[in-house]
Amino acid sequence: MGFLTPGVTSSRYKKRKSKSSSRASSDSPGSQKQLEQPPRSSRSSRSSRSSRSSTPTSKERKQKHKKQKDFSSTASSKLSPAVLQLQTLSPLELLPTELVQKVFLLSTNLSLPLASPRLHHLLADRYLQLKILSSAYNHPPALTDLISRRFFTVHILHTCESQHGPLDLTGVALPIRLLKPPFSSIDLTLLEELISRGAGLDESNRDAAALGLQQAIKLRHAQAIDLYVRKLGVKCAPETIATAIEVGLPLDGQGGIKELLEFCDSIGDPAIWWAVLGREPNVECLESDPSGGTGKVKKREGALTGLVNKLLLDHLLHLSAPPAEVLGTIGEMMT
Repeated sequence: MGFLTPGVTSSRYKKRKSKSSSRASSDSPGSQKQLEQPPRSSRSSRSSRSSRSSTPTSKERKQKHKKQKDFSSTASSKLSPAVLQLQTLSPLELLPTELVQKVFLLSTNLSLPLASPRLHHLLADRYLQLKILSSAYNHPPALTDLISRRFFTVHILHTCESQHGPLDLTGVALPIRLLKPPFSSIDLTLLEELISRGAGLDESNRDAAALGLQQAIKLRHAQAIDLYVRKLGVKCAPETIATAIEVGLPLDGQGGIKELLEFCDSIGDPAIWWAVLGREPNVECLESDPSGGTGKVKKREGALTGLVNKLLLDHLLHLSAPPAEVLGTIGEMMT
């Protein structure tokens, strides 16, 4: 073995001592328990990591919700227009056509077809229109509402009368829509038919008729003018006669000025005479006094608006005496 140096341990002895200490530690009970525990497999560690990673974060949840929303919107955009329309219909509109028409007849609500385009399509039936019109016989308020509807035409009127007898419209107000321009031949024909069956004017449409006469005069619509004054008996105000003179209506014939004068109760009104004379009414004005006193009142002649209608002036002089305001002007013309 050789000599040992005092105080120095050999390296071979150190190696032996370390081996023996490692064997003793492996034989201890604590070490046996550690050896008895099976090593964790790589699969279980992987599954635990995947379970932790599978829990979605708030950002991932938002992205997933956005994808689902985009998918639903894309799917809805691919639906046909008919399917999309069915999704927006009311319960009444989803009923079969026969049931919707039955509800309409029982409700007698004439505004129901105007609630939606589909209801208008389902209820725009000639049979329903005739059925409701026949049920309104001898009921003036219901007839007033019915004849104001767009579906009510001369053809509907004649068809209903051929099936259910003559229609009495006594006490029924004429629809305002027929008393307005453009005064088409279809509207005027229907208006004449309604007037011949007793329909007329009341407080609800009297002002509309007076305004309609003025508009017919401005449009020089002779048939409408004659219908207003002769059939409806609309009175002509002096301003209306003056408008007829200014627009140049003919003196004679249908819708002429002579016909309008027959239905005017104020022929002596100065507005008519000034219009015949082709000038505006004379105006009284106060002239200032240079000395500071009270000024004098003088009459200023109205401006000329047109030529003197001598034929109409002669006709007016035969009908009535002129008012005092125009006597001076007429006298100057005669001299």
